[in-house]
Amino acid sequence: MVAAKNDPMKANVAELLAKAQKPNEDAMRLHPLYRGKLEVTPKCAIRSCDDFSVWYTPGVAAPCRDIAQHPEQVFTHTAKRRSVGLKAIEQGVARKVRTKNQLIDEASKIIGRAQRQTKTLMEHGVIAAAE
Repeated sequence: MVAAKNDPMKANVAELLAKAQKPNEDAMRLHPLYRGKLEVTPKCAIRSCDDFSVWYTPGVAAPCRDIAQHPEQVFTHTAKRRSVGLKAIEQGVARKVRTKNQLIDEASKIIGRAQRQTKTLMEHGVIAAAE
């Protein structure tokens, strides 16, 4: 039997396993430090109950009714445009123009790669096999 250090396949698996553990190690170190991932801060001044009522009940009803009557106003009254834009940038679709077939092909490759990595991690006991 060949020793693990002389077997490139076993060395590669060991490297993959070590790499797979890195996010867990980082998470255990960083979660207690930040105690959460997001922070919510107001974009507008809220100094009194009157200010609060403009942004929440009952004031929020007027923009909601406007959106119900004019769905395109969702981008004017909410953070939807920014949220959609951030998701597109995060996924890389905001930077490239692709056809539907190109997107499907790229998604298939990503899914296939994730399935292969998951299978390897299950085979080596890093994650539990699906039941």
